[in-house]
Formats: sequence, structure tokens, C-alpha cells
Amino acid sequence: MAPKKKSSGGAEPTNASLGTEVLQLRLGREQARGSEELQVSLVWNDIADLDLHVVTPRKEEIYFGHKESRCGGWLDVDMNVNAESIEPVENVFWPSSPSGNYKVFVRNFRNHTNGVFTDPNRAVPFCCYLTRNGERTCFEGVCAPSADVTCFEFKHTGNGGFGSFVVLPPSDTDTTFAAAASTNSVTYNKGAGYYAVARKEKIQAYKEMLLHHLASDTFTIGHEECCEVLGWESDVELNTGPKDILDGYRLFVQSTSVNRKIPAGTHVLVEVPVKEALKFREASTSQQRLLQTDREAGAASSASPNATPNATPKKGKRKAADDDDEAPATQVGTKKKARAGAAAPAAPAPAAAAAGASAASLGGKTVVFTGTLSMKRADASKAAEAAGAKVGSSVSAKTDLVVAGDAAGSKLQEAAKRGIEVWTEAQFKACVGL
Repeated sequence: MAPKKKSSGGAEPTNASLGTEVLQLRLGREQARGSEELQVSLVWNDIADLDLHVVTPRKEEIYFGHKESRCGGWLDVDMNVNAESIEPVENVFWPSSPSGNYKVFVRNFRNHTNGVFTDPNRAVPFCCYLTRNGERTCFEGVCAPSADVTCFEFKHTGNGGFGSFVVLPPSDTDTTFAAAASTNSVTYNKGAGYYAVARKEKIQAYKEMLLHHLASDTFTIGHEECCEVLGWESDVELNTGPKDILDGYRLFVQSTSVNRKIPAGTHVLVEVPVKEALKFREASTSQQRLLQTDREAGAASSASPNATPNATPKKGKRKAADDDDEAPATQVGTKKKARAGAAAPAAPAPAAAAAGASAASLGGKTVVFTGTLSMKRADASKAAEAAGAKVGSSVSAKTDLVVAGDAAGSKLQEAAKRGIEVWTEAQFKACVGL
């Protein structure tokens, strides 16, 4: 049986025992995390130890021996090291992914045997699923002992890597990496600390750097890659300062010194496990939303002609923010009990005007689709363009409208953060006459 590939959004394999319903049940059973932007999963029905491998744009290989990449990819489920299941699954995901070339392959590491699976030389059927920007493709194949089977090679446009990084707020006093990490309750290991360039300094060509895009909260990783974005030469010693860095970015430089003094007011970045980075990010986002709610409530109170000076925001306002923080909707990277027919996370309430909108109302607007749609993403894009809209791949200041399907994630979060109008798929289809 030769390996074969079926390509379409949500396409089912010919082997129903390895179908999408089976995939979702197993991912849910193992509490695997998911991502509409980039996720790779592997299912097979055998005690053999098949292993999922993903090669990232920076040539890092994610597999059982290296489960986390610096760009934020994470193998969060790895099974059958000890032949523990005849219904195994493996899973790699990015909550937000870097652009570039990827390769996915499956390796038959070991053919375990028992009273049922007796042939040590058997070829094991499998199905590998690639979910990319809300569309799923499946690859069916068989893997002989000690063999590799390439499933996908593709160029991907992502929203940027969250990475395994946390940016700590500046300290009011001089500090060190270890002290800053301890204050913010995050892990610190020697060599995992970076300081923000806050004054003119010399940076050697061998120094590792990270470039933080503040609006998207994503990172460019590597000295050469950062220099390319900034338009600098990468093979010479740099003499640079904050004024040389592009607006909207912050440059971090690695320091291997545990006791390096970090001046007061300097941002610090620490490289941590992906799970810890996601947890820190979610906590920070919740705190920022609370502060923003308080600021908006205060502004509204001050603007009111009957406002009392220094009035405290109504409790109802703060309670609404608390409820939003606790809701599972749009929380990127949180565990999903993914199963067939599971309800999608709730999206922000669409604007009331959308219900009666016509195709003409899309003219000149930039539309971004997110989540899993009932229609093919390509067909949705064609319908939007036919109505005069421009279709974007990521949410930015230029985005006018986000259309959210099931399991919408980081793009929906960004839309909510920016106050961008959000429609359901049904509203979009009604608008364009589908």
C-alpha cells in the first residue's frame, strides 16, 4: 500500500478507523492542546511506537527527544514508548506560528509485539492531520520498521511566533535575571536571560538576539534574522541604541551572566518552557484587560455631565470584566476537550448592524477569516473579494472585520483587543448571498 494524500478542509481518510471523529476523541482523551493556526496530529491503531517529527523554519526538529522549539512549537502528546495503547495519538501545535518552510514526517521507531501484534516486521497504517489557518488536510500512509515517511512539506504564513519567552516588567531598582524571574514567579536558568537595548552599546556578531514586535506580541528569533528585519549587517559588530531600532519593536540581547546587573527601568526577557510561557501570557492578558476596563469605566464616568469627581467605577463593570477573564472563549493554548460535535468557544458579540448588512457594505474593507468554517476558506475568500473586500491573513490596524468560525483562537483575541467588528459565518454568508 503506497502512502497517499487527501487534501481538502476537513477531508476524511479512506480508513474510517483513523477519521477526524477518532482524532478528536483521542485528542480530547489526552487533553491535547489545539490551534487553528498551525497544528499537526498523528493517529494509528497499533502498539508500535510511531513518532511525529516536525522541522521548523529555523531547522529545529520537534520530536520526543526535543519536545519544545524556541519558536513556540510543542509536542504535548507522545505515546507508545512502552506499547501502552492500541489507540494512540500524538500532537504538535503552535498557539501562534512563525512564517517559513516546514516539514512533517513520521518515523516507525519500534514495532512492539504481543499476542495480537506478533509480526516485528509489519508496516503500520497511520493518518497524519495538518491544520493550517483553519483548514485541515489528511495524509494516509504506512510506515515500515525504522522507516521515515514524509507527510507534508509546505511554506507557511503565520502570525509570528509567541515562542517560549516571557517579557518581565521593568524593575524600579537595579536587579538581576534571577531576581527579576523570582519576583515574577517564572523559571530562570543560566543563559536564558535577555535584556532590552536601552542605550547605545556594542553587540558582537555571535550574540543571540530576539526582536519583539509589540503590537502582535510575537518574536523574530536569531541574530541574523533580527538584523534582516532591522536592515543591519549581521556579520559585523554592531554599535546601536534604541533610536536605531524600528518603531514598534524592542530588541533583546542574550546574556549568559547570572549576576549581570540590569539597570532600573529595563525590560527583561526570560526563556521558559512553552507551557509556562502560555500560562504567563494568559495571566498578563487577563490583568491588562482588567486595567483597560477600569480605564474605560473611569473615562466614561469623567465624561458624564453628572459624574462625581474621583467616582469609583460601578461594581457591575468590574464584575463583567471578571466574568470575561474566567470564560474559556478565545483563550489561546488552554486545554481543549476536543471531541466530535463539541461546541465552539463563544466569540465576541457581533455588531447588531451586521444582521441587515448587504454585500455592498463589504466594499473597500479588509476582512480576516478565523476558525473552522463550514465552507472552504478559499470559497469564503472569493465571496468576500467578489463583494469588493480585501482578504487579510492576520489581524492588524488595517483590519475592518473578522469573520469567526468554530474554534477561533488568536485572531479573535486580537480582534477583541483592538475593538474590531466580528461577524459569525452565518452573518457573512447572509451578507454575500450564500
